[in-house]
Amino acid sequence: MKNNSRFEAYYFKSNINKHGCDIMRFEQLQQIIEIEKYNSISKAAEVLYMTQPSLSHSLSVLEKEIGIDIFQRNAKGVIPTPEGKEILTLAKEIIERQNRILDYGKQEKFLNGAVTILICPVYGFLESEILIKFKTRFPNAKLNFIECSPDQIIEKMHHGLANIGIIMDGFFPNQK
Repeated sequence: MKNNSRFEAYYFKSNINKHGCDIMRFEQLQQIIEIEKYNSISKAAEVLYMTQPSLSHSLSVLEKEIGIDIFQRNAKGVIPTPEGKEILTLAKEIIERQNRILDYGKQEKFLNGAVTILICPVYGFLESEILIKFKTRFPNAKLNFIECSPDQIIEKMHHGLANIGIIMDGFFPNQK
């Protein structure tokens, strides 16, 4: 029989915090936001494609973990408690930040428009490599190369006529 103690230790660590409680999950925060939105555990469960008992259990686990009642339950549904309102504000901030993190890597894929690179003819051999990497990373953007002398590159960059300028190392007399 194979020893699964390593797996069990990992499983234990990934679900229990230092206080011996379940670890709060992003989905629980999204769940309480939906519960507040609909003022109903049943309606939120339907929207979240969960059963009402599963959502109620998840809410109870979360409330037990943080040590407060997030919602006051009544015959008409649920309303946030004063402490619950604070928790919901924090939950919304956390979910917004989570979404920003998840979208962060997607942002560069949506870069569009044109990027102009001024380049010395001596570095012309780099154009194809730069173009391939750029188009892979930013498929919706256009990349323009303009070959110029170092003096022209400096002048055009000074006037904001390009995004990037590549000149020869040591071109500036005082360059170290």
